[in-house]
Amino acid sequence: MNLNSVLKLPRREPSMSTADKILELAALKPATVAGALLNHPDIFRDLNESIANTLVLSLVDRGQADTLRQLLASKAIGEAKANLLAELLLLEAFAE
Repeated sequence: MNLNSVLKLPRREPSMSTADKILELAALKPATVAGALLNHPDIFRDLNESIANTLVLSLVDRGQADTLRQLLASKAIGEAKANLLAELLLLEAFAE
């Protein structure tokens, strides 16, 4: 039996150093980060709103809007992050 399944331990929010690394990677390898978010939506779901906002804007600026739309369609990021992502993607779509 897995100890984590018995004890529902709360998830920790990523530390600032982790968030900084994600943002840095988004600038250097946007397709890799967008793909990682698509394959592991819990990463995006667990980011605080400010970091998630910055990350989305960075990835959109680097041509990853389609991958982010796929992440939104997966419905695995929670309602709050889905609303944030949808709003930012709509703003990006109207800006074009």
